[in-house]
Amino acid sequence: MLFKILLITFFSFFLFAKEISYAPFIDEQIKLNLMLEKDTIDEDKIDSIIEEKERLFTLKVEELLANKNKYLKMADPYGAKIYKLKKIIEINKRRRNNYAVLRDEVLLRSYEILQSQNEMIREILVAMDRKTFSEFSDYVNQLFVRNQKQISKINDVDFHKYLKLDDNSSIVKDLKNRIRENDAIIEINADVLKKIIDSQRKMYRLNKYYKYGLIKPVLYVNQTTFAKSIEPFLEKFNLSTEKLFLIIFVIFVIYIIKNLFLQFFKQFFENLEFKSQTVKTIIESITKPIELLTLIIGLNIIFYIYNDFSRIAFFSALFDIMYVCIIMWTLYKLINVIATVKISALAEKSNFLKHDLINISIKIVNFALVILTALLVLHYMGVNLTAILSGLGIGGFAVALAAKDSIANFFGTLSILVSNTFSQGDWIVVDKAEGVVVEIGLRVTTIRTFDNALISIPNSKLANEAIKNWNRREIGRRIKFRISVEYTSNKESLRKAINEIRELIANNEKIAKSSSKINIRNKFETAKIVSKNDALGIKNLQLVVLDELGESGIYILVNCFTIATAWLDWAKVKEEILFEVMEILEKYELEYAYPALALHHENELQITLDNQDTKAIPAKVQQS
Repeated sequence: MLFKILLITFFSFFLFAKEISYAPFIDEQIKLNLMLEKDTIDEDKIDSIIEEKERLFTLKVEELLANKNKYLKMADPYGAKIYKLKKIIEINKRRRNNYAVLRDEVLLRSYEILQSQNEMIREILVAMDRKTFSEFSDYVNQLFVRNQKQISKINDVDFHKYLKLDDNSSIVKDLKNRIRENDAIIEINADVLKKIIDSQRKMYRLNKYYKYGLIKPVLYVNQTTFAKSIEPFLEKFNLSTEKLFLIIFVIFVIYIIKNLFLQFFKQFFENLEFKSQTVKTIIESITKPIELLTLIIGLNIIFYIYNDFSRIAFFSALFDIMYVCIIMWTLYKLINVIATVKISALAEKSNFLKHDLINISIKIVNFALVILTALLVLHYMGVNLTAILSGLGIGGFAVALAAKDSIANFFGTLSILVSNTFSQGDWIVVDKAEGVVVEIGLRVTTIRTFDNALISIPNSKLANEAIKNWNRREIGRRIKFRISVEYTSNKESLRKAINEIRELIANNEKIAKSSSKINIRNKFETAKIVSKNDALGIKNLQLVVLDELGESGIYILVNCFTIATAWLDWAKVKEEILFEVMEILEKYELEYAYPALALHHENELQITLDNQDTKAIPAKVQQS
């Protein structure tokens, strides 16, 4: 215990044997504040001191922002000092060194003020990462209020009366110096708050440069003679040197990006094997929209930089609306040019597509783009789309009621196209109709039956019917048949025949198996938690078993799937399998069974007729 007291006494002597040092910045500020308190200071000296204080504040802010992460990771510089000072105060209280206790309590309060200030600055540095300047500013104001409450709580005792003590001892002199330093530190804390208030926007802006890794080049530019000379003029327009340079750089980059975009689209369409004239037409159609889009992007970025990397809700919504309009305009141009070139060429080659349907399809797409654009614009304007759509529904009730069947068929068409249940040329079965889809129209879908009749089904009905589509399968058209052999067949021969049929199915290259190569052509790219094989129509089950002991014979079940799904290819494979199965049955001398009626005569009776002929009449007839 004695050693501990001696150690703390030695530390106390060492601590106060020299001037107290807080931190380089704080020491400089204390020195300047104490100089301002002198009675002999003149006006020019006051101006130079205030200018120096501002310069030191600016350098400190830039230093903090340039080394933000390093500063945030630093340990509390005052925690250990406060802990040691409290221990010294306890010892001096026990030794009744009252002036030493007062001196240390004043110093303790100075440390606590600086500790509170340090915590506030840390939180401000973290808060700079908030999305908008208004959020940052509101939070800083809350920190200021909390700091002032802490300062009021710390300075709960007035020590100024001890400045009048008529005592020239070293402890009393130290006490008076600590009181003056404490006043200076309180004033420094107020100056820090004022400096932060005045520099909030600049700090928030410089922090963005820090996030983008540009803080050191920006600070270097700001410290140049040229930047300092034009800074006062730029501040009148809420500009700064780094803002001006960054805006010029953005303009240059946007110009480069615009040219790169156009070059990219040109190369992209050339790779799609469009004719040179077609590519030229496409590029000409989208040049103006892309130029306008890059211009708007540039203006948005420039405004974002000008506003200290902070968004304003009104202008953000305005730019979003312009983006929607320009992008939809670009799509409109692109779709119409490509549709004119490609779909028209397709219509000349295809018997399924009609020119009027192509034109209607293009009009539907254009109308949909206009409606989508309008809805997105209203959304970004903050309009409640639910209320508007409800109002339109009520206003159009009479029209909808009069044309309900046509509207139902139109939406049935959309439902069929969107769900992609079937396409032109597919073999489908719906209700009592079966055949090949000829055309999917806006009102009806036409089907050509296998007896060459044409059936028209309204799309509203078709969209709600269960549809069997025989074309929607990649691998696997089923071959299924049963073979009936006689009960007199040899069991071992029957077993061998079944095994050989299994081998026949397994080794046939035209029969689907798990190792069969599948060419899906990227049809299953949508992420869904479903069976890929079931979704694409891939079946490869092979089954050859003794199936049933029937009334007239023993049944062998053969079930497998061909790789080919086309009807003609499937029929050829099935024929091949049947011939080979017949050869296997002949090899093992297995006879086909067929339904038969066997008569068994039991207890025959001799009956003499009038003509003396004798007949044998069976007493019992049995069917098997």
